[in-house]
Amino acid sequence: MAGPIPLPSEIQVEETLDGVRYTLPKKVEKNRAGGCAGAGLLVFGLAFGGFAAFWICMAAWGMAQSDEHIALRILFPAFGTPFLLIGLGIIFAGLYAIIGREEIILTRDRLSDISRAGPFRWTRRRRVEEITGIHPGRQPAKKAMFVGGRAIEVECGEKKPLYLLEGYPLNWQQALAAELAERVGVEAKSIASGDNLAAMRGDGSSSASEFGATRYQDRDVPLREPPRSYGFMSTSSSFGCMLAFAIIWNGFTFGGIAAVLNSNDVDSPIIAWIVLSIFAVVGLGIIGKVIHLGLARLKLHPAKMVISRHPLHIGEEFTITFAQQSKGNVQINAVTAKLLCRESATYRRGTDTHTDRHNVHEDTFVVCEAGAADSFRDVTGEITLRIPEDAMHSFEANRNSVVWVIETHTDVPNWPDYTQHFLLEILPLRLVEKEELQRDGNRNAR
Repeated sequence: MAGPIPLPSEIQVEETLDGVRYTLPKKVEKNRAGGCAGAGLLVFGLAFGGFAAFWICMAAWGMAQSDEHIALRILFPAFGTPFLLIGLGIIFAGLYAIIGREEIILTRDRLSDISRAGPFRWTRRRRVEEITGIHPGRQPAKKAMFVGGRAIEVECGEKKPLYLLEGYPLNWQQALAAELAERVGVEAKSIASGDNLAAMRGDGSSSASEFGATRYQDRDVPLREPPRSYGFMSTSSSFGCMLAFAIIWNGFTFGGIAAVLNSNDVDSPIIAWIVLSIFAVVGLGIIGKVIHLGLARLKLHPAKMVISRHPLHIGEEFTITFAQQSKGNVQINAVTAKLLCRESATYRRGTDTHTDRHNVHEDTFVVCEAGAADSFRDVTGEITLRIPEDAMHSFEANRNSVVWVIETHTDVPNWPDYTQHFLLEILPLRLVEKEELQRDGNRNAR
């Protein structure tokens, strides 16, 4: 059994009057890939925010020369303000990935995580009394697009967890999680056992075996949704993104149409109207998808799923318990679940980057039969599944991944259905189990 990992010398520790402060080096020093992504975000943010600023200036200048109503002269330029703010946010994300650093402050009553990028800062806090566990090597539910990788997860009961040190080496996460847990007085789970310390190398690649705690260390574990970067669309997590995308797309589209109509130019080229019409049709389709997702959320709350043990090994049997609360009287046709294994590969073709995803394993099961639910009675079900013995374990690298999820589908008659995904971590088959299976196969062959 490996002993405790010492805190790296690169992490500066400063005792304060009521606690301790941990200052980390720049992320780019330990995550070159994140720095490259940050440079791309910075360029995109400058272009996006610059175009929004240009729109505001030109719209304000044009409206000042017109005789339109005062409300239109104010609202039309102000339309670009949200896009300018989005551009500034992307610029901050890029700067944070390039020159950003992280500070963690622990006092008697509060744990604070401060992200700094030059003069800008972003602070997230949790009360110490709310902290129920500290777990290194966890995959954030919402993967940061400019950092990526695993992080220290600070569980806070019913509140959303706080993620620390995302993108930093795993041995740093292990050491700091152990120290924070000791100071707070909660459990810190091990990233790895003695036979897989390769997880501590921090080179950006990983497999589930490098992050699993001791087998069956957890019981009745709540499952979380996978990061959006894995490409799964859930009703609960996709609504906000689709709504923001619909606002941006339709804002620019119908803003362009309004600008053309406002110009009083009867000789506008027909090609401009064709392009704007295509964009408008696509925008209406996006609005329809947003309405579809919104209607599905009107009757049902996000589902919850608890697994009997986690992480799992290849060939292992497990039980999942499903529960979903309704927002009123709802009739349910059925709740089905799919055990999915999705392989993803990202590659370059010329100057373009492509990502191919396909399911290499898929099994469908019925979790709950037809029935009724209301605010006092949840939709519930329980089913026992097994990971195939010839399947591939979970794996994640910079350009390749193998992801296991459980996809649930709540079928509501005459209403949009509710779809949700839950992430599984599957570990490779242990060496002892491989030898036992091989011996069993040899006996069967005789």
